[in-house]
Amino acid sequence: CAKFSAATKAKVAECAYLQEAVNAKVSETNDWAERFNQGGEAFAGKCAQRCSDYKTCRKEKETQYLKITGPCESGDYAAGNGCVMNREQDRRNEWESTQLIKCMLQHYCEGGHFDEDLLEKCKKQIKSCHLVIDYPKVPELIPCEIPTCEACPGCDECLDRPYYQYETPCYSNGPANGCVSVEKPECPGWC
Repeated sequence: CAKFSAATKAKVAECAYLQEAVNAKVSETNDWAERFNQGGEAFAGKCAQRCSDYKTCRKEKETQYLKITGPCESGDYAAGNGCVMNREQDRRNEWESTQLIKCMLQHYCEGGHFDEDLLEKCKKQIKSCHLVIDYPKVPELIPCEIPTCEACPGCDECLDRPYYQYETPCYSNGPANGCVSVEKPECPGWC
């Protein structure tokens, strides 16, 4: 009986030692899971901030671009606030007028007269395609969405239990759909 009692005490001590090691590993795993969750939340927060910054910056730049290129409201044009579209046609008209006057003066100086045929000939010679401005289209908004992922591990009510008491380990399932999440395993009824 003394032999059996000594062997039992030795086994109890060994089991206690092993249980302590298992509990330490479970605690370490839970700490890693908590750090993982905190890191994921911090990353999601940074992503959300960057998405917000992108949308704000894009809206400002798009408004600026449209204000400069136009079309302008009538009050803006007189103030000289840009509005390139409205001014483009004015510059083309001015160019064509100066070129027409130049051509008419050249013909007058050469022949001493000017008639309707020469006027039509001058109008056909005027080119203003180099004054046409190409207005780039505003690019589409790039969607900025942050996927929602469940927290890790997945078996919250089983945390801090010794590993051998799990029917399915909390970390047994891999990530799904690019999210770093773990599906919830079935916990034992006594958990």
